[in-house]
Amino acid sequence: MKKNILITGALGFLGYNISKLLAENFPMYNIIGVDNEKDHKYINNKELLLKYNNFYYIQGDVLNKKLIRDIFLCKHSILNELSEIDGIDIVYTTAFESLLYDISTQGLEYYQNNILGTTNIAIEYILAKNRNKKLIYLSSCYVYGFTDSEKPFDEYSPLNPQSRNASIKLAVELLLRSLHETFNLPIIIARIPSFYGPGIHGDHLLNNIINAIVKNKPIEIDFSEKSIINTIFYEDLIIGLESFIPFNATFNTFNMGGINISLGNFTKIVNDIFSKLTGQKRGDNIIIFKNKIDKNCCISSNNVYKYVGWKNYTSVELGIEKTIKGILNAN
Repeated sequence: MKKNILITGALGFLGYNISKLLAENFPMYNIIGVDNEKDHKYINNKELLLKYNNFYYIQGDVLNKKLIRDIFLCKHSILNELSEIDGIDIVYTTAFESLLYDISTQGLEYYQNNILGTTNIAIEYILAKNRNKKLIYLSSCYVYGFTDSEKPFDEYSPLNPQSRNASIKLAVELLLRSLHETFNLPIIIARIPSFYGPGIHGDHLLNNIINAIVKNKPIEIDFSEKSIINTIFYEDLIIGLESFIPFNATFNTFNMGGINISLGNFTKIVNDIFSKLTGQKRGDNIIIFKNKIDKNCCISSNNVYKYVGWKNYTSVELGIEKTIKGILNAN
């Protein structure tokens, strides 16, 4: 019998790429994608996914209790097409509302959407009586916050989120832990660092740096150039998330880290590779580092390699080259 995998936020960058990887390479999986279609940056991804025979799409919001319950109980009309479906085996929660920035008028809605959406998924998953269950929550390595130390954070490091989104991610982690402890729902927390790659839209630190250099448009970065963060090419991250499918989960937290590198060195590599590919040179004033204080968020991914067998394999140079080529080809 096929595994049935639900992906929330299926049209967003990570949701789309997980859906595509699974639908394209694993015919033994039924992929059920849910998205509210509010983020129009990625709306074209729907047609790209619908070409796969094992992908089933449902437009809807994860806050909709009846919709999510119908999916988990296999009562949604889209799921009637799946004669072999017997519940949802795995859930990837990639849905994250990132469109509301004005905290003075919509701050509460922002928190509600991002905390209650995943909580609704988890509760309805618990209520569904199918035997095989596993929920994979995409959190952030920024739940650790920043330090002036270059010592990598591991999964046992103190948590000190210093941004709104990181605080939301940690709040959801704690809620999920309580649901696991009470109802024994198997859960994997995947703490993700700053990722980059072609096709990413919106405000993403590393892609902002790459785009600024490619398009010759100066930007300001609220870090020092000596600040060290963890970076990962998106293809590595997607493969790592897929590797959780056979993993026997209880309540497990894993850093999905790539390479720790200073933002200054990352920027230099982008400049060098762009120059090599195009013959053009960019000035040193394209990336303006505003902050004089080093803010480090270094990550150790030893545990995910030890227990799951996954590790980052793409070098920063190769990942940046693929990203720049993708941007140039899209223009």
